[in-house]
Amino acid sequence: MRFLPLFASFGLLTLVVPPAHADKLVAGDNLRIYFDSTGTWNDQGVAAGFQARHDGEWLDWTYAGYPWQATGFEYRSGGEDRVAYANSNTAYATCSVSGEADLSTADWAISQYSYDDGSVSLVQTEAWERTGRAVRVSYRVIAGAAAVQRFRLFFEVDPDPDGAAGDFTTENDVLDADGDGLEDLVVSTASSTGYTLAFGACNAEFSEIGHYGSWSGSNEIDSDVALTDDGGVVSDSAMAIRVTPPTSLEAGAEGEVTFVVLEGDTLEEVEAAWLATDLCGACDGDGDGHDTPWCGGDDCDDASAAAFPGAPEVWYDGVDEDCDGASDFDQDVDGFDDASGGGDDCDDTDGSVHPGATDVLYDGVDSDCDGASDFDADHDGYDNDDYGGADCNDADALINPLADEIYYDDIDQNCDGNDDDADGDGYDSPLDCDDTSADIYPGAGGQPGDGVDSDCDGSDADVSADTGAVKVDGGCGCTSAPDASGAWMLALFAAGMLRRARQNSAIG
Repeated sequence: MRFLPLFASFGLLTLVVPPAHADKLVAGDNLRIYFDSTGTWNDQGVAAGFQARHDGEWLDWTYAGYPWQATGFEYRSGGEDRVAYANSNTAYATCSVSGEADLSTADWAISQYSYDDGSVSLVQTEAWERTGRAVRVSYRVIAGAAAVQRFRLFFEVDPDPDGAAGDFTTENDVLDADGDGLEDLVVSTASSTGYTLAFGACNAEFSEIGHYGSWSGSNEIDSDVALTDDGGVVSDSAMAIRVTPPTSLEAGAEGEVTFVVLEGDTLEEVEAAWLATDLCGACDGDGDGHDTPWCGGDDCDDASAAAFPGAPEVWYDGVDEDCDGASDFDQDVDGFDDASGGGDDCDDTDGSVHPGATDVLYDGVDSDCDGASDFDADHDGYDNDDYGGADCNDADALINPLADEIYYDDIDQNCDGNDDDADGDGYDSPLDCDDTSADIYPGAGGQPGDGVDSDCDGSDADVSADTGAVKVDGGCGCTSAPDASGAWMLALFAAGMLRRARQNSAIG
């Protein structure tokens, strides 16, 4: 006779009764499961659990009315170790069922239960083909506000095929079915009929499979109790699988744990079904040949077959196709995102172009992405006149076409080519004896005796505007009969030469 175990609190958890959820039946042609309100395989209301059809009759593997199947998980989060489990005896469940659904289709029977426990949410999905005898059991693990370390899932049944009255024993064994050196199949075969139930470890490298010597409804989830290989010995043992993914989950991240439950007429049939199954794949859900980091792989997005290490990168779509961890908006890998990703890199095809880069002037490239002209070194708004602009001195922001001219300082501030002709009459100072009046210059006409030396000849006897005076452009206003005063002409010529010498000196 079996006895219900005494249950106590685990770690920091006190056992609580979760909110009530309805029992339900999800059925295929050859398998059907009566789910209890905790999402486990024992609806105590009808005293039935996991059933399989044999010879037209439904065989119940359940020890009806007792806690014969359980899901448990443990983890560390926020510096706290947590243990939680759902048990087919509802009084001993410690994680609340937050939701349930029957997602079955025409071809698939699908049951889903959700659990919440502090920093972790768990979504259990069990699915099997209507015509099949293998169940894909998967748990989507969702980290909360804190990272989750050392997550471990535990799943257990007490496989009673309800043979002869009082016969609760099975032949229990652990097998390396695929011959790769890792145990991947734990089986319990009914001693009277040969009907076999098994768990297949999809990721044998970080899974433990085996049996307990005695049934304990508390599951020993948070203990290091060993799972044994009975070697085909007939006993009444619980059958279990523990899966411990090798990596942690960051806050808000998700991972998946999957294994397969198989049922058949014989051990040989079940083993063959396991070797042929395509129900694994939680570690490579998108089928791109790369497992998730949760399973020890390197696939950064297991929901997209286009994303895996070495995949062609499609830039600026927000997807890290090649799983290099770099920004999808930084094609030139200079540390600055393109504007399409909210960045300020003005040329994301050139790693030497980005904010803060050294700008090489006059090469036509805005290397530092400041938006300024590459031909305006002094940033006065005018391009260098050697590159099609109008700035005659691109090293001084005070020199440009709109600058105020300071005359006679040998600097052409406004780039008009004139520093010595303030009145714009065409004659430079000092040839122009009054560079504040455009009416006074060598050769200008004037009113004799008005007290104004209009033609800059040293007197106010201004009788002609055509005196042969040398202009700023080097020409002259010569008459056909030159002035008889050779000394005056030489003086004008000497003054012109002095002006040119001063200009040449300023240019040099």
